[in-house]
Amino acid sequence: MNSSIFNLFSCEHIAALIILFIINIITILFLKRAVNERINRIFRINLGILIILLEIAGNLWKILHGKWSLNTSLPLHLCGISAYICAVILIMKNRSFIELAYFWSLGGAMIALITPNLEFTFPHFMFLKFFLTHNALVLSVMYFIFIEDFRPSLKSVWKALIITNIYAIIVAPINHVLKSNYLYICHKPGGSTLLDCMGSWPYNIFAMEIAAIIIFFLLYLPFDINDYRKYFKGLRH
Repeated sequence: MNSSIFNLFSCEHIAALIILFIINIITILFLKRAVNERINRIFRINLGILIILLEIAGNLWKILHGKWSLNTSLPLHLCGISAYICAVILIMKNRSFIELAYFWSLGGAMIALITPNLEFTFPHFMFLKFFLTHNALVLSVMYFIFIEDFRPSLKSVWKALIITNIYAIIVAPINHVLKSNYLYICHKPGGSTLLDCMGSWPYNIFAMEIAAIIIFFLLYLPFDINDYRKYFKGLRH
């Protein structure tokens, strides 16, 4: 086994997930205890800048190593475009796209972290860049939920699904022109990912649609359960 090749659920993979999970929990607990708008602002802006710098660094590495290309390196995957959306939301505190960022970032990034489409393992730069960037998206969403009290609505689930489908329709002709596979709507990515069980084109399109609906509603479910809990608690009083 080549030690430089990433292996799903290897020691490096599991360790990265555990470490990032602990960092996220500690960060959110610190910010909640601090209750300081200045600290929140500093954190927000720096996290946004970090996301942009990681994206730039990743592209520079690909350019320097001859791996950058139009059909693989444009930020058209959900996590790629979510990175820039999250950066804008964090730096500008612009909530216009926060609902979309919630479903795209949390849904896409968490799946990517659990089943990465990754070539290199630790301590390769692209391994670190991959996990840091995707975790930054998760942390961004956690920040807005636990610190800024953001919550999605049932309407936002359908809104996000409609926008996702429109975005896929836009990306499809780009894939055709560039012979690319952005959003993985043409075929499965390399490596072991959740998309492996979705079949080949065109069946994978329907499978991905169903998966998106399930994932988006699962992401909304904790808020719905919390609403019911508050409602029944209020009835008892």
